[in-house]
Amino acid sequence: MKITFFFRKTYEDGFSIRNLFNTLIDELNNNLLQDGERCNRYELKNYNNNFLNIFKNIFDSKKKEGSINHITADVYSILFGFKNPTIITIHDCNPLIRYRKWDFRYWIYRILIFEIPMLIAKKVTVISEKSKRELLELTNCNPRKVIVIPNFIHDDFSFTKKIFNKEKPVLLQVGTRENKNIENLSKAIEGIDCHLRIIGQPSEAQILDFKNRKIDYSFAYNISLEQVVEEYKNCDLVTFVSLYEGFGLPLIEAQAIGRAIITSDIAPMNELDGGGAHLVDPSRPNAIRNGIVKLIEDKNYRELLIEKGLENVENYKLRHIAEQYYDLYKSVLYNNKKSLQLTSK
Repeated sequence: MKITFFFRKTYEDGFSIRNLFNTLIDELNNNLLQDGERCNRYELKNYNNNFLNIFKNIFDSKKKEGSINHITADVYSILFGFKNPTIITIHDCNPLIRYRKWDFRYWIYRILIFEIPMLIAKKVTVISEKSKRELLELTNCNPRKVIVIPNFIHDDFSFTKKIFNKEKPVLLQVGTRENKNIENLSKAIEGIDCHLRIIGQPSEAQILDFKNRKIDYSFAYNISLEQVVEEYKNCDLVTFVSLYEGFGLPLIEAQAIGRAIITSDIAPMNELDGGGAHLVDPSRPNAIRNGIVKLIEDKNYRELLIEKGLENVENYKLRHIAEQYYDLYKSVLYNNKKSLQLTSK
């Protein structure tokens, strides 16, 4: 069995999916796969953002396919070139929510990114029960194809004690895209003596907003997993008040390091937090602000969240999640061989 993992061409702030599956590949190769079994990885050479690049990616990927293919993100069109069984992982349904049905982009995403790939794929993995509910509500995906396998926490994310800087805490924000709700976060921390540290590259509009609100900030992008871990270790609080997520990995990462986190009181975050996060309405800057102030001022509450967060992280260990993927690959390969045998008779 040769499993080939396919990755979209990396965006400058798109480290999460790449690092997540690279870690899974290493765990499978080093600890789970048997003799003669191997995981390989291939990153697309082109962004999948126009028809010419799509055809180039299909052609290039075809030469790299394994006995099982696993497409790790939203470049599912490459499976049109595969002959062997393919698994796709859908992290969220954001395009089907972002665009209205009268918008032609909605139908391009709906048909080419969701419906046809899900019809061809042997299995569709999603990263949370919320993602599964959403996928089945918004598409015609066969429910029997959908399997929930949550994201996991990398072993490098381990508890690291830090003296809390109450005078000027460092607030770590992971991600800068529209759903990350940077605008409301900016409104919320205006006037709070803190430093906003961002993983990702803010837009010009976001930077202008920070300057107008006199927010002390800095950012880093296109960084390694080791550098991401250090960012968590160096911060005092983690902000993750997203308007939309498929899973919400920064929530688990913050808990693993031992940092209090403020996040959105919406699924999937309020299904994953295990009582170890301060939940707020992400649409209300005042609610975000009050939550941040409480975490800064209330040491006992902050430490209670950290304690509960460390307990919650046990549900998302790498080995447990890797075993679920390994069982899936073996099942897909077995069923495919069985199907071929029946066809040949």
